[in-house]
Amino acid sequence: MFKVRVDTGGTFTDCWGRNDEEAEPRLVKVLSSGRLRVAVEEWVSPRELRIHVPQNWTTGDGFFTGYHLESGDQSALVLSYEESSRTLTLTADLQQADTIDLHAREEAPVLGARLLTGTELDASFPDVDFRLATTRGTNALLERKGGKVALFVTKGFADLLTIRDQRRPDLFALKHARPSPLFDRRLDSDGKEISPIEFTDSFNDQVAAALADGVNLGAVALIHSYRNHDHEVSLAAHLRAAGFDYLSCSADLAPLIKILPRAETAVVNSYLHPVMQTFLDHIRDRVGEDRELLTMTSAGGLEPIASYTPKDSLLSGPAGGVSGAAAIAEELGDERILTFDMGGTSTDVARYDRGFQYRFEQIVGDARLLSPALKIETVAAGGGSICAWEDGRLKVGPESAGADPGPACYGRGGPLTVTDINLLLGRIDPDNFGIPLGKENIEAARRAAIDLQHQAGIPDTTPSVDFLKGLLDIAVEQMADAIRTISIRDGADPADYAL
Repeated sequence: MFKVRVDTGGTFTDCWGRNDEEAEPRLVKVLSSGRLRVAVEEWVSPRELRIHVPQNWTTGDGFFTGYHLESGDQSALVLSYEESSRTLTLTADLQQADTIDLHAREEAPVLGARLLTGTELDASFPDVDFRLATTRGTNALLERKGGKVALFVTKGFADLLTIRDQRRPDLFALKHARPSPLFDRRLDSDGKEISPIEFTDSFNDQVAAALADGVNLGAVALIHSYRNHDHEVSLAAHLRAAGFDYLSCSADLAPLIKILPRAETAVVNSYLHPVMQTFLDHIRDRVGEDRELLTMTSAGGLEPIASYTPKDSLLSGPAGGVSGAAAIAEELGDERILTFDMGGTSTDVARYDRGFQYRFEQIVGDARLLSPALKIETVAAGGGSICAWEDGRLKVGPESAGADPGPACYGRGGPLTVTDINLLLGRIDPDNFGIPLGKENIEAARRAAIDLQHQAGIPDTTPSVDFLKGLLDIAVEQMADAIRTISIRDGADPADYAL
């Protein structure tokens, strides 16, 4: 049996593996885009090159056969790989480059598992106990990259998720920006709860129009369905028969009295379905239908894929981090800790005080939903957060460069990010980074910084240290405020805690 534990973030995927015969586990870090960024040691010929293979990768003869190799706008297929000389033979001549990308169009957890187990593309995985945590859903929600959803709601409540509860988070802001709802269409179901539900021609025409526009995900939220969900069930059945691929019923997901959080939960669940389902289906297909695959929930527990819902995935990765931090703290004798987990897209913080703290209503970005979760504060600030000039001011995040194209220093045409700033300020050692960073990568970061300076009206032809530190201050302040939220604003003094 091979144990594999994977945490997929917005930029990097971290993989831990050990088989029953090994005393020590091995760690592998890959880009969440499913690409391996590899340094080239020598070009033997335009079709043959020797690469640097990290010691913690398990590779043998033929391991990279069938992988796609990309370098800038060039690409070729790997015909063969020889482990002893670490030589790749390609199907086409390429111009020399210091770094290359290898990928097989697989999700990052599968790629990490291959490197841990030494499983080639045309081979089946060994018996594996696979456990997965991911912020894929969180990042999709923060960056609004989910599916197209239609909301089906009781007549008269079409504006429910626009009006919400009328609270203004920034009460004294001179300009109040109301977040747009996550759904694409609002469709009213006719009739009242006390009457039999009817599907009129007008209603069916709206359903057909939504499907014609590519809206094939639905969220159903009807008044009083927490008491009796028969109408939600029959409406969902009618919509499936009409052609909807996936439906979320509010009473199934959150059978509580309040219509607003129930409706928001149903919309979020459907909005994230295509992102999470594609991701999990790919992993299950590659690893094997008969292999044990468990996913971490926001509450810190493990669920099989069959009973896993997208709404339970939002704090999956961070929940694993909090659980791990608490276990280490107890070994060290610390009963009170603040956990700080900065990734590529978001930063997650939590407080542990002789036990876990939970919340049953989550707020992630502009979305609120009902789902049991560890009490974790998430802000859209991380290594991949994009630095931009917008509306006459500098901003950092919430958009992220992710793993592809990634920060400017990854050399794939990405924007200026927090990672680039840390590199330019000398806070990152290029020789000890997760991926190879050569002179051309540093130069790409410099150009991106100069471009942003020019947008901000600074004519300098070299990156200004004060300018870079100012951008970093913006990101750090967002992260520090998250710590204030889970400590000071909860009545806890950070001085009483270990970080």
